Amino acid sequence: MLRIVHIITRLNVGGATRALTALIPHLDGEKILIHGSLEKEEGDMAYLFNTLNCEMVKVNSMRRPVSPKDDFLAYSSFVYHLKRLKPDIVHTHLAKAGILGRSAAWTLGINRTVHTYHGNIFEGHFGGLTSRFFLFIERKFARRTSALVAVSQTLMTRLAHLFGTKKRWFVIPPPVNLTSLEDCDRNEARKSFGLNDESPVLGFLGRIVPVKNPLFLIDVLKHLGSEWILLIGGDGESKSTVEKIAQEKGVYKQVRFVGWVRDVAKFYRSCDVFAMSSRTEGFAMGIVEALRFGIPSVALATTGVVDLLDAPLTTDKPFIETEAGFAVYQNDPKTFAHCVRLAYERKSRGEDFTNPFKKIYERCSPSAVAEQYNSLYRSVIRNRL
Repeated sequence: MLRIVHIITRLNVGGATRALTALIPHLDGEKILIHGSLEKEEGDMAYLFNTLNCEMVKVNSMRRPVSPKDDFLAYSSFVYHLKRLKPDIVHTHLAKAGILGRSAAWTLGINRTVHTYHGNIFEGHFGGLTSRFFLFIERKFARRTSALVAVSQTLMTRLAHLFGTKKRWFVIPPPVNLTSLEDCDRNEARKSFGLNDESPVLGFLGRIVPVKNPLFLIDVLKHLGSEWILLIGGDGESKSTVEKIAQEKGVYKQVRFVGWVRDVAKFYRSCDVFAMSSRTEGFAMGIVEALRFGIPSVALATTGVVDLLDAPLTTDKPFIETEAGFAVYQNDPKTFAHCVRLAYERKSRGEDFTNPFKKIYERCSPSAVAEQYNSLYRSVIRNRL
């Protein structure tokens, strides 16, 4: 039986963690997951793995921030566990786990490695010097990794350009887990967040950090007018800054911070329009989840976003209207607010936004995604890449 060891930096609230919870039950063979520790402001999603048939190993020294001491201890722990587990393939997820996990595997002579890029940390996440350092390392690692997986076509194109290699790349989207998207009553959902039934609601769900660009939505809210509510689900290092700016711009009373949301169905059911303001994405799962509930999205056009909106990555137009919502090409809050109003009008007219979800789900169901990974693992084992 094939034995796959997955290594992920941490099981925080995010796309990579959700993808693994939906993917692991459908993969062939024996599955083991090694994961690290969370930071104080991060939401914990480890509970989702409690019912999965998957051995869990926690490495406490594995943390997101760079720390020579902790990083060496995490690397040493990976060597110990991989030597004990004797995997056929080591599959790493996220940047820190990708570097330390593959290093430990290669130290032991485990040369069959797969790394999934759930996003692009080389642009928009860190300062210029740090980004260049990580890019230098990843270019070296990419050339030795058996298979490189990007979660969207535009992400793969961008990373292949940055790495200077087009070999051994595969595009496999993350799976969409319908069990966490069971429908609920709109009125009850809104009551749970203290919202009335009349106010139009713009939703944002994710980490409140600079790369997600939440401050942009405060400016958007200013252009939308006093009748609109901005519902923010999540937490992060930029929350206090967002609160401060919202107060300074006179829209704080229109913003609802509801923290990490376990029942995402209630969140989406409370929204009229979903907003994606990220500077970069790997695969904008929020757009897919919003569509599941018939909610249109308005998003800044970037990698991992335009794929789902079926829009080009660049254009001379300020925005493009699609079946799923609007892709906005100008970093302009006024244009974004205009598209939010248009999306709201389309929804108010009864337009069905679940059709694009059905198309996406055909290729992103857990079974469809797992089959792509199972096929990839077989190719890696047979050295047929």
